[in-house]
Amino acid sequence: MTTLLNDPLIVRGLVTVALLLLVAALRLLLFRLIRRGADVLQEDQRRQLFYTRSALSALLVIGLLVIWLGQLQNLLLSLTAVTVAIVIATKELLMCISGFVLRTGASVFSIGDRVEVDGIRGEVTDHSVLSTTLLELAPASQGDGYSGRTVVLPNSVFLQHPVRNENFSPSFALHSFDITLETRVNVAMALHWLQTKSDQLCEPFLEAAKRSNAMAEKKLGVDIQGPEASISLGTSDLGRTVFRISLFCPKKEVFALEKLITAGFLDAIGSDVIPLSTAQVAK
Repeated sequence: MTTLLNDPLIVRGLVTVALLLLVAALRLLLFRLIRRGADVLQEDQRRQLFYTRSALSALLVIGLLVIWLGQLQNLLLSLTAVTVAIVIATKELLMCISGFVLRTGASVFSIGDRVEVDGIRGEVTDHSVLSTTLLELAPASQGDGYSGRTVVLPNSVFLQHPVRNENFSPSFALHSFDITLETRVNVAMALHWLQTKSDQLCEPFLEAAKRSNAMAEKKLGVDIQGPEASISLGTSDLGRTVFRISLFCPKKEVFALEKLITAGFLDAIGSDVIPLSTAQVAK
């Protein structure tokens, strides 16, 4: 018996039973006193019964809280721990759903758009609540061709990294590529040749490019490079000459134009149409 009374749960249970019996006895006693044996109650008697019933109910609730407060605290702590564990376990899932809401609400991209996220570049082919599927594209500096690989990104990545959408025009793309030379050439003549060749190749679709460029600028509210070809000059980390060609051209013509310009430029250097620099010849 002494062992049982040392158990806190059993003691709380016995006190709870005693409290219930006490409240029930008080209820019975007080109700009899208020009724005074009457079968039909007066208005003041009904009011007294209501107040008595409410007071006894409040007494019972307060008593139970006092008795079981310690156990309730342990239960709440356990529920809190379980809740935290659930949140940690489903963190990635919740972030994926949040990324889906962000992408949908902000209209970040749609099917067919070309995007770059966390260094991964591709064309959007499918998206769902949890993931987005891309057809991988080569880095912008290496062209716009498909690598043949499919990339599935969890939508949580949209909360952690910026999304670059390249699809400001449905049929045209701003394509840039570099030509790096180990030999030194006459820079002025090389720039002139590249500009002339680029303008010549872009002439057939120049009017369509102007219209597409104007629509994209109106849509985005900014000045976009193009539609004319742009040639710039720079150097690599090793001090080699780098020519960067930027074209606003049809997406389907990107590779063909890059190939024609690069091959023609190297042929022009090889055939001395673009001569070597004086310093290179002296060596």
